[in-house]
Amino acid sequence: MRKKFNQSLDSGHSIFWGMPIIESESIANVLFRLSELGALRELANKFHDVILCFRVGATDISAFYGIRRSKDFTIYQSQLLSNPLIDVVSVLSDSLNENSFYVSGAVWEHFSNKDRLFKPQLRASPFEKRESNKLRTKLLLDDMDGLIREVELDKINGFFGKTVIHPSHIALVNSLYVVPYEEYQDALDVLSRETGVGTSENHDKMNESAPHRNWAEKIMLRAQIYGVYNAGKIYIDCFELAQEVFND
Repeated sequence: MRKKFNQSLDSGHSIFWGMPIIESESIANVLFRLSELGALRELANKFHDVILCFRVGATDISAFYGIRRSKDFTIYQSQLLSNPLIDVVSVLSDSLNENSFYVSGAVWEHFSNKDRLFKPQLRASPFEKRESNKLRTKLLLDDMDGLIREVELDKINGFFGKTVIHPSHIALVNSLYVVPYEEYQDALDVLSRETGVGTSENHDKMNESAPHRNWAEKIMLRAQIYGVYNAGKIYIDCFELAQEVFND
């Protein structure tokens, strides 16, 4: 995938990418899901060069079960929704297959403030250190703490990027996909080793050449698309800048 992306940047001409949507009842139903995904992958392999990524229709899958997640829950807290989505990633993003695909995380459909059932999910200390308490308050009022948590869960569950519909979500999602400086340094360290194990730059984790290589390659692709934070910077800094631009 990284090679394909690089080729598109260097080609000098426009490429019309495909982005198939997976949201059918046969994917929602566990009795048919794996055979359907297997057939889908076999078909998609024929068009691998023009499929940028797949996206998943969580709202449509929810409809089959007559449920709708609230802003108090991420998609991963409903197994009826998360199990089909994780299976999609498992089948289509298998790095052992030469024609692996990226899958974009599901849409977060909430953007207005209502009474909360549970406590806010954003720690105060990172905002206090940057004297950004007003930003934290705004994120909570706009129910963005749920979106932040879901994006982080998307990444740890193998999704790459997130489908966004409401404009207010764009800057935050992109900010969360900028690569942290520490992760970038770890990825460089992993890719510099042919074999063996080393200690991370911060001396708080092990970098192993074999099991971490696929992760490191994806980090480098994210860095190429979204950029890398300077040391000591995090998504709060990027989102504050984005807020200033939009307000202007």
